[in-house]
Amino acid sequence: MADLLNNKPGFINVMGEALAPAAAPTVDPNAAANAARAAALKAQTDPLLASLASLDTVLANKNNQTFDEFGRAIQSYDEQDALDKGAFDKNVFNNENSLTSNNQAALLNAANAGTGLKGVLASLGGLAGSGVDVIKRLVGLAANQDTGAARQTFDVNADNLTTSWGQAEREQRQRREDAVATRENSLQNNKAGVLTSKQGIFEQLANAYGAGTAQGNDYAGKAGALAPEIASTTRATVAPYAKASSSFSPTALATYLAGTQNLNAGATANPGEATVPINSTAFNTKKKETLAGVA
Repeated sequence: MADLLNNKPGFINVMGEALAPAAAPTVDPNAAANAARAAALKAQTDPLLASLASLDTVLANKNNQTFDEFGRAIQSYDEQDALDKGAFDKNVFNNENSLTSNNQAALLNAANAGTGLKGVLASLGGLAGSGVDVIKRLVGLAANQDTGAARQTFDVNADNLTTSWGQAEREQRQRREDAVATRENSLQNNKAGVLTSKQGIFEQLANAYGAGTAQGNDYAGKAGALAPEIASTTRATVAPYAKASSSFSPTALATYLAGTQNLNAGATANPGEATVPINSTAFNTKKKETLAGVA
């Protein structure tokens, strides 16, 4: 009775019908092989898919690095340009101030020389007649020569400083334009590198899934579709950022400024005689020695 209720095969059920024996479960002989192939494919494609998913992050990191390098270059340019502008302004001021000082010193020293000569001639009785006029003429000529030398020194310095500053500004603009070009080339290369990597991953995935499969064909199509974009981002040559060089360092300034480095014009001197700055304490004695025609 229990067998009838349980409908076990080989027995008659309660309706009097004979029960057929239960079919034995079918076993796929290729199941193990298929599972092994699926596991191998997954092991091959998972790293590729992970790399593919990380490419946007890779590109963002590369671009951030490019912008950081550009920012550091521009900062160094800003700092050096500010130093150059300060040096230029300082030397323009010094040149103008030196012209005023040199002119004042020339006139003062001429007056002192004239007073000294008058004293000498007076002691010798040489002030009678045209003696005073001769002193005035000689002292005036010497003063004019020294103020003329001061003006010449000023003009040469002013011209050299202005010319060198114009050159420095041109170099500043060129450095910045080159820096922008370097940044843009670097960004383009970053994009080209990531696109090339993406295409390579698509090709590997297409090979992994196999030609003719839906997934293999899909990835092969994606790899081919990237070709025009890669061609439009051909890698450019990326030169290093130009170093910010000072156009107004002490060494550079030595080539701009005429005469002595302290911008002082020299006093009148005979041929072969050392030049003495007109604001030097030794000038009074020298000046009297260079006034020709005076005993």
